[in-house]
Amino acid sequence: MENKGFFKSLVDFEFKELVTLKVIPILYIIGILVAGVVGIMIFVKAFSQNFAIGLLHVIAAPIAFLLIVIISRIKMELLMTLFRIEQNTRKDQPQAEVVEAEVKPVTEPADPEDPE
Repeated sequence: MENKGFFKSLVDFEFKELVTLKVIPILYIIGILVAGVVGIMIFVKAFSQNFAIGLLHVIAAPIAFLLIVIISRIKMELLMTLFRIEQNTRKDQPQAEVVEAEVKPVTEPADPEDPE
């Protein structure tokens, strides 16, 4: 399996090249950016309500950021693992060969006690 470029892989209508493995790092970066935006939104909203609540969210925002990044990372790793398993399985399988087998009918002797 040759390694094509991203755009050539997009128009691979036989799906021999997987685009997902090339997109996952970009999705992870987007996940980190979303986690940062969520953390900033927690700060802004908390301080706009009350200063004491804002101080409490000084602790909550970094925890929320870390949780979002960790969950995003785990999801991306699981997805990559599934696709790498598929790639390795495809690599190890030999091309299927058509084998014709001779089929002989099985005949059983008639049972003399059977009334049929």
